[in-house]
Amino acid sequence: MKILIIPYNYPTKENSNRAIFIQDQVEMLRNQGHCVAVLGGIPKTLNDIFNSRNLKFGRLSSENWLLSLPAIRGVGFLNNIIQLVIGKCIFKRYLSRNSIPDVVHVHNSSSAELALWVKKKYKIPFVVTEHSSLMWSGHNKLSSLVFKESKANIAVSKKFAQHLSKQYNKKFYYIPNVVDTSYFQPIKVSEEIRRSNFNVDDAIFLSVGNLTENKNHRLAIKALKILVARFKNIKLFIAGEGPERQSLERLISELGLCNNVFLLGKLPRNEVRELLWKSDFFVLPSKSETFGVVLIEAMAAGLPVLSLQNGGSESIVNSSVGFIAKDDREFTDNMAKLLVTPFNKEEIIEYARLNFSQSVVSQLLKQVYTL
Repeated sequence: MKILIIPYNYPTKENSNRAIFIQDQVEMLRNQGHCVAVLGGIPKTLNDIFNSRNLKFGRLSSENWLLSLPAIRGVGFLNNIIQLVIGKCIFKRYLSRNSIPDVVHVHNSSSAELALWVKKKYKIPFVVTEHSSLMWSGHNKLSSLVFKESKANIAVSKKFAQHLSKQYNKKFYYIPNVVDTSYFQPIKVSEEIRRSNFNVDDAIFLSVGNLTENKNHRLAIKALKILVARFKNIKLFIAGEGPERQSLERLISELGLCNNVFLLGKLPRNEVRELLWKSDFFVLPSKSETFGVVLIEAMAAGLPVLSLQNGGSESIVNSSVGFIAKDDREFTDNMAKLLVTPFNKEEIIEYARLNFSQSVVSQLLKQVYTL
């Protein structure tokens, strides 16, 4: 099958983790034998330029039909016009060298204007996967048109699908983001050996996510403060970067946790994997999520997980792999509960493989593509 992907964002050399779940899906489809091209314009803001120290625009990834474009925060209308005009030019050039795709798959309705134009001019159907947590609130006119014109609408969690279906009066299929579960699976160690080597006093919690208010790392740090009163050597590692760093550093210092909580900054995927293998538990205190890829990666590494109830995690976590906390107090209680609850590492790994691996998600997508 010939599939054209139109992403709202995509990993680049400067930011290899950005919207990496879209790249993961592209690689999955190619592994399944499909012919896949990624096409469009990816916005590059002044902040992106400053962080990457790279003024270059144009092709910044391995995808031949994907270009980075200048964008200005707060001027969305102008950015969309530039993105659409450039997108049309790229698509026409793509068609001059390739046959017409069977289907277009656009990620996020906010980036679907090109897909609407392609459908109108070339009669090529499109499907859309909605990822944006902004869609939890309000009603968007462009999104309404996109969901009406699409061949099929997809949401990445069950609760998100139910919400969007009610909000826009259209059917939404639940198809989770894919994770290469084999990449995160550690060297097999028997459950007996693992338990005999585990010491609750030296337990390591891990959290991965940008240092933003929504990611809510303050909750995990405060929860650890309570646990440290009983287990002085337990640690919390937080991988990620963002505007909350200084505030979190102050909190860590004020709570006397400089020897227990460590902000590691933004890490490449291979280093995150190493951290997962060295950790005992994974926590996700986010206030709002549409999915939660990091939870799947943690489970693929065999870690029991804890998440705050946030809209996305409820489709992922059940009692065999961890806990969902309904509020801050329960989150704190469940961090302590993780330390004394016997989980089976191999069963957690198998759960991740059976529900979120490439073979599973590719079959779900195939069913939607062939509607």
